[in-house]
Amino acid sequence: MSGSSSFLDGIPGRDTAQATAWQAPGLAGPPVLVMGATRRTGTNFLWNVLSSHPRLLPSPIPEDYFLAEAPDLLAYLRAVTSHWSPDWPHGRGAEDELLGRFGGAIQDFLTSRAGAEQIRPGQRLLLKTPDIANLELLQGLFPGARALVVMRDGRDVVASGMRSFGWSFEAGLYHWESRTRRLLEYMEKVGRRHCLVLRFEDVLENPRASLEPVLEFLGLEKDRFDFRVVHSIPVKGSSTLRHESGELSWKPIPRSSDFKPVGRWKEWGQWRKRRFHWVAAETLEAFGYTVPPRYDPRHRARSLKPRDLLGGLGYGLLDHAVAAVFVTHDRLQVRRGSGPVAGARTPFRHRREHKDYSPWLRFR
Repeated sequence: MSGSSSFLDGIPGRDTAQATAWQAPGLAGPPVLVMGATRRTGTNFLWNVLSSHPRLLPSPIPEDYFLAEAPDLLAYLRAVTSHWSPDWPHGRGAEDELLGRFGGAIQDFLTSRAGAEQIRPGQRLLLKTPDIANLELLQGLFPGARALVVMRDGRDVVASGMRSFGWSFEAGLYHWESRTRRLLEYMEKVGRRHCLVLRFEDVLENPRASLEPVLEFLGLEKDRFDFRVVHSIPVKGSSTLRHESGELSWKPIPRSSDFKPVGRWKEWGQWRKRRFHWVAAETLEAFGYTVPPRYDPRHRARSLKPRDLLGGLGYGLLDHAVAAVFVTHDRLQVRRGSGPVAGARTPFRHRREHKDYSPWLRFR
């Protein structure tokens, strides 16, 4: 990522350890945000699981995008406070406080929509957005908040997006890879005090072992949470478990015995598997996902021998050709107005915003 600016540059300066939380009346503490590294990572699933804890109040807005669109609010506050004289004592440091108070107003709005009768003593709001855009503004807008970022195997994410929303393979691949690398950058720079990454697969495989650290991170009592709820919650928005009409359904559907949302990428052909691992092998491994040696470009490089030079050159040219096919498909998708993130910021916009999107990055 050399030569490109960090997505953490230009955020408001604040000592989050000393930040004061401006929360709505009736709430016991700052909100909890369930976020997805990208869409199709399982945010609906985790949000429904955590909603069963009596100390969490599910937001009446299922997907809010408060953080994703926060830069416009921050720009407004900067524009307003730029007119204030530094000699005015009550205007000093107002930008940060105003942003936090806007966050308090958002919480007040959500609790009013939920209804006072729904709020129980000791509860905190549980918000959800399937996107980590502007995660760096978390402590500015919601001081003291805790974020849970749901991570899922990028190969399954792309397979699900292609089946559910008609994502193109190449754009979905680069969207997942660039977003997860940005998450790694955030965690390295800011730390884990306010943000915890949770793998979707771990929750399915061992609910207690994966969720106990989450409850501890959120300061919630473990003895008030039923871990069995993980296996009983209905499925929403599954790419395979659909409505009787065959359409994608956001209404609860009882899960069948053969419902297995892990490892669907293994049905891909060899070309698609090789292409994904060529681009995202390092990112997959950074989050604990296994990269088969036969598809690992680093493994091929380590085992390369002089007599393999001609074959290696052929592999390189072939990868260029495969990329060209996918990029051409993406451009057609752009003209038709479709993309991996329907109804939100698409990776095609991210391609313009972030220099690291180019499909040719990996072929330098």
